[in-house]
Amino acid sequence: MKNIEIRLLKREDFDTIVKIDEKITGENRSDYYKRKFLHKDAESRIGTSLIALVEGKPAGFLLADLFYGEYGIPDANAFVDTIGVDPAFRGKGVGFALMDQLKMNLKAANADKIYTLVDWNDGLLISFFQRSGFVPSHRVSLECKVG
Repeated sequence: MKNIEIRLLKREDFDTIVKIDEKITGENRSDYYKRKFLHKDAESRIGTSLIALVEGKPAGFLLADLFYGEYGIPDANAFVDTIGVDPAFRGKGVGFALMDQLKMNLKAANADKIYTLVDWNDGLLISFFQRSGFVPSHRVSLECKVG
């Protein structure tokens, strides 16, 4: 799709993100996104939180963070937290446009790698990340149930 505009996320995009996410998940996760927006000022993120517009209409979003030396990783690296594409715009390149812009922004910030976590059973999302250049990491994700 040729008419995909990618820009930095703004505070006024909050309701749009919640609506797109609700179309995808079937749940209203506004509390989750409030924490995301309050945790860090969305507008101060170094080109890592993006929104896609198709002919001026919101079509998708990507939330990521850039880290400098956190988690025992010495280089600048990013972590994709959430990506969402409105079902009406799936298969039209919106997710890839968001990811391409993120990569350009991170390259300009001298980031080395992008990490993310994907549910093992989410084949569509795993396929998207594979086609975006992601490969299994040499790091192991561990979890421990509390209580």
